[in-house]
Amino acid sequence: MSGALRISLIFLFIGLLWVTLSDALAFYFIDDKTTLQQVNLYKGYFFMIVISVLLHSMVKSNNKLLLKKTKFIADAEELAHIGGWEYFPTERRMVISKELRRILKIANHKSDFDVTDVADYVHPDDIKLVRDKFSAAVTNHTNLRLVHRAITGDEQVLFVEQIAKIEYADGLPYLVRGTVQDITQTIELRDTLAKTSQENQHLLDIMSKIKSMVIITDKNGLVTWINPAFTKRTGYTLEDMAGKRPSQILHGPETSAEAFNAIQQDIINERYTKVEILNYTKTGEKYWVEVNITPIVTDNRLSGFITIQVDITEKKAYQEKLQHQNTLLNEVAWMTSHEIRKPVASILALAELSKHASSREEKDEYVDVLVSCVEDLDNIVRHFTAKINTIEQNKQAE
Repeated sequence: MSGALRISLIFLFIGLLWVTLSDALAFYFIDDKTTLQQVNLYKGYFFMIVISVLLHSMVKSNNKLLLKKTKFIADAEELAHIGGWEYFPTERRMVISKELRRILKIANHKSDFDVTDVADYVHPDDIKLVRDKFSAAVTNHTNLRLVHRAITGDEQVLFVEQIAKIEYADGLPYLVRGTVQDITQTIELRDTLAKTSQENQHLLDIMSKIKSMVIITDKNGLVTWINPAFTKRTGYTLEDMAGKRPSQILHGPETSAEAFNAIQQDIINERYTKVEILNYTKTGEKYWVEVNITPIVTDNRLSGFITIQVDITEKKAYQEKLQHQNTLLNEVAWMTSHEIRKPVASILALAELSKHASSREEKDEYVDVLVSCVEDLDNIVRHFTAKINTIEQNKQAE
């Protein structure tokens, strides 16, 4: 029930009750006509006084309620950065709220304006847009809704959204009520997000095309994205990896615990790390990778990690071959300096001794020992040749 109807009904009830009861009581207790007239006169005065007091009290109460509602609306407008306005087309007059004056930074504190004065706060490049939208709403008898730029009193450019309802009389608009909301921050945030999204997509496109394996994890180290090169090398898809730590999937029996602990420590300390580690594919194949993990920091806060893994399996195999060849060469060098020298020294000594043999039997004995030394030397040379052949075969295999 509205306040006006409630007040009207209360006064109607009191008036009917007063007339009915007061007249009946007056006729019952007073017989003298003169006295009755005076009583009726005072009764009227009393009724007017009581009614005035009641009316004042009720109007005051309703005014307080209206002020509360008005303040509530004003506070809501301020918090939401929404200003209200009313436009009277026939009078070309606009009434704007306090919050709208604040949004547009209008120095004039009055609430009534000529429509041309308010139009000065619309960005010059958007005036036609506003007029066309308003004309279309009137023609189609629809509500008005549009986003455009506004110029504030201190010449700042804002993005605002207008929503309005048009009321008609005899088919013509006679009142337009609407709101204006400052959405500059929303537009700027949208543009920033769009730009960031484009940059992120460009980055993902690049990472999708590189041959190195790429893993992106959140700040807790759980996988959120992998590139096609990772799937191609390991056989694991994003569905296999998502929400898990890479170590849970990729590490195996021969993975170095020392290398794993080094990675974990750098992740905990949010540091860049580089380490070589043995991983396993989905089929169980072992492969070596050089792991480069970089923290992703946004607004000075850790948001995740990007891991780039380079397959160094062939490099590791080559290093093992080099190590094996170096071992063989060291053995050859040792054989040259020790094992060959021993029989050669014996042969030289026996040859010298045979020159001074005093009998045929002594000389034959020297010859037998000499033959044995030559056979030992032959065996050493054969072994030496085998080592050399192994080195040559390894070189050819490369």
